[in-house]
Amino acid sequence: MNFVVGVSVFCAIVVLSGCKQEPTKSMEEDANIFKPETVLVDTRTAFMYTSSHVKGSVNLDSYDYLILKNPKTQRRILDPDIQQIIERLARRGLHPSKKVLLIGEQKNSIENKKWSWLLKLLEIERIERISLTEFRNENKNARYAEPDRAEPWILKMSPELQGEFIIKKSDDCFVKWSDKKCVN
Repeated sequence: MNFVVGVSVFCAIVVLSGCKQEPTKSMEEDANIFKPETVLVDTRTAFMYTSSHVKGSVNLDSYDYLILKNPKTQRRILDPDIQQIIERLARRGLHPSKKVLLIGEQKNSIENKKWSWLLKLLEIERIERISLTEFRNENKNARYAEPDRAEPWILKMSPELQGEFIIKKSDDCFVKWSDKKCVN
């Protein structure tokens, strides 16, 4: 009988030790295949962005940067506080030291053109445009990190003068879009 108990205990120890799981190992990998100085900007509407977007991208909808000028006519203009626009963009990771990749329904969508125009005037020089489909085809199974918040910047050109120029042209180049009036 002692022999049977001893064999049973031995078998139980072997079985239980065989079921012991190794601790789970996690691999950390760099989530951003682009250099950290690249910001992915989805320029589609907030609804389209919420429905489907590249993880790690930020959404910029031009409508969010317009204010109601005339309630009767529902006329909207670009927010004339250029420094506030810069602060809002910096919170989303944009900065003149970074490259911006504008992602729209089409490479040359009106939203991509509007943002390209405004960002260049705000001294962000490295801007590329691409369609969402093209981006996904070129970057299958890639993961991207959310951009870090950037510091607001001061325009090198007189902020007042640059702001005045932006506001003057914004009706044709940001509120609406005119290929004839806006160089892009």
